[in-house]
Amino acid sequence: MTDFTLVIPTYNRPAQLSRLLRYLNGVPWTLMVLDSSDIQDAYLPPTPYYARFPSDTHPFDKFLSGVNGVDTEYCALCADDDLVLPAGIEACLSVLRSHPSVACTHGF
Repeated sequence: MTDFTLVIPTYNRPAQLSRLLRYLNGVPWTLMVLDSSDIQDAYLPPTPYYARFPSDTHPFDKFLSGVNGVDTEYCALCADDDLVLPAGIEACLSVLRSHPSVACTHGF
C-alpha cells in the first residue's frame, strides 16, 4: 500500500494525458485522474481512481474535490501536460517521511 497519491487534473488534452499515464505506468503510487474533458479518447490505465466532472467545472473546484478524495498521507498535483520525475518524488517523500514536522517539499 502506498502512502502517496499523484492527482492529475485534465481537460481536453487526451494526448498529453495519455503520454503522462504511459510514462507513469508502474510507479508505486496511487494515480488519481480528475477529468472534465469533452474529449474521451485518452489512454486510461485500469484504476479505480478516475473521476469524471462536468466540462464546465471550475478547475479549482475540481482540484479541491480531488484532493479531498485522497486517502493517502501525502499527495501532489500534476497537470496533464507536466512531467514529474519519479526519483524526485521519492526524494521528497523520503524527507516527508523522516521529518514529520515538514509540511511540504519541492525539488528541482
